Amino acid sequence: MLPAPLTAAASASESAATSTVAEIADLVSVAPTPTASDTAPGTHLRTNAELLDG
Repeated sequence: MLPAPLTAAASASESAATSTVAEIADLVSVAPTPTASDTAPGTHLRTNAELLDG
């Protein structure tokens, strides 16, 4: 059995990790779903000039 201070620290660490996982899950859930044009072959290959032009 861990001493009380270590147990409390471990518990706090676990709850912090859990909230981080929940925050990441929220971010992932609001990410846009790729469309067919986004995933078509070659559409992700753009030159730097094209990227800078927006």
